[in-house]
Amino acid sequence: MKSIYSRLVFTFMGVVAVSFVLTFLLSDWVYESGPNGDPGRMILGESQRMAHILSEVPDDLLQDVLDSFGSVQLELLVAAEDGGELRVRRGGPPAASSLPDAEADGAEAPALEAPQSDSSSGSGRRSPDWNIPASVKDSIFDGETYRSLGTGEAGTDPGFIGVPFERGEVRYALFVRPTMAHPSQAVPRQMLIALAIMIVIGTLLFLFAARLISNPLRRLSEATRRVAAGDYNASVALARRDEIGRLGEDFNQMTAELSKIEAMRQEFVSNVSHEIQTPLTSIRGFARALQSDPAEAERREYLNIIDRESERLSKLSANLLKLASLDTVRLNLKPLRLDEQIRRSAASCAPLWSARSLELSADLERADIVGDEDLLSQVWLNLLSNAIKFTPEGGELFLGAELRGGEVIVTVRDTGQGIPAEDVPHVFDRFYKADSSRSAKAGGSGLGLSIVQKIVRLHGGRVDIESEPGRGTAVSVTLKLAGPGRPEA
Repeated sequence: MKSIYSRLVFTFMGVVAVSFVLTFLLSDWVYESGPNGDPGRMILGESQRMAHILSEVPDDLLQDVLDSFGSVQLELLVAAEDGGELRVRRGGPPAASSLPDAEADGAEAPALEAPQSDSSSGSGRRSPDWNIPASVKDSIFDGETYRSLGTGEAGTDPGFIGVPFERGEVRYALFVRPTMAHPSQAVPRQMLIALAIMIVIGTLLFLFAARLISNPLRRLSEATRRVAAGDYNASVALARRDEIGRLGEDFNQMTAELSKIEAMRQEFVSNVSHEIQTPLTSIRGFARALQSDPAEAERREYLNIIDRESERLSKLSANLLKLASLDTVRLNLKPLRLDEQIRRSAASCAPLWSARSLELSADLERADIVGDEDLLSQVWLNLLSNAIKFTPEGGELFLGAELRGGEVIVTVRDTGQGIPAEDVPHVFDRFYKADSSRSAKAGGSGLGLSIVQKIVRLHGGRVDIESEPGRGTAVSVTLKLAGPGRPEA
């Protein structure tokens, strides 16, 4: 499997290669389109001017003039029709004998000397071997101009210009070609060198940048494998402010949440085990006591205890199933009168609060909402049941429904013992009991308020609780009223 580092490197190299070719072609096209883009035309004009001067200078100055024309950018060769050649001197002995005195009557022009090796080592010099075909020389002696520089013609040694000139009755050919130092040759070479340097430097910098990108991702990958193995305390420290840095922060947040969920899971398993084990132990103990054939009164008491503990287990099981079902429940939404539903729930609990001589008062405004009737009924029954269980005999209960800004706030208030301030933030946690001894006596499992909160949140509402020890507790449920944009049944 290829790593992101290798992918980045290969992608960069591919982009650089394509960019190199396109840049070279575009630069070459721009250069060719410019005023210096056709070096052959420029050198041809210079060659014609030099040939004109060479045709008019005296014989004793011919070599000096030819030497003055020579430079590190141009190489010159003068060829006579009889086969002799004359070259530029560069600090060495004369390259050829004097030209014939073409103006002397009856004097035969002596042949130029055979070509000699160019002993100079001037910058940018080509090989001294010109390799000019005889047919090219003959065409120039006949007065034609030859040009292979910049035309793309194939030949033994392409890349020179030949122009004719005469001295008296003798015909000559001046051959000119650029050296490697000439702009027509140096610019492409310098361009290639510059691009090559850019590629090398760019590659080194990109390798460093790619390592900076891949290292955090590699650390994230290692941390991910640790999480997959069950280590939810894994985290990464990335001192970055880009997308990778945000990814590291999101990863750390995810592992923190997973760690909390794992702690909650373990606590949940522990609480369930405890809640189940306690009544089972009680049932088992009293069942064994029944085997000893106790008196009738004791026997009835033991059976009552077994019945209560069995009912407690049944309620615990039902609440656990309810909590599990709420994670995947699909709400059966329909319009309903919330105030009437609360009255019906209070009426169904009448035997409970009447048995404890509690005084119930209500102030319920009409409230039309859209919700799941069965689930919301569970909310009011749980809240009323809690209020009744934890309110001493002769206490008071209050039910209220107030419309406020497109919402209805349902309040269930009691005059019970209240909840300590440090316990209020945890009352919605599963199996949490502010007073374990009183909850056990009342038969609570610590799941009622968890179920209430879950159902209310499914309806887009919220649950708030206010409590003061010794004065009672008030639970407020806020739901949206039916109106435009509300889901319909």
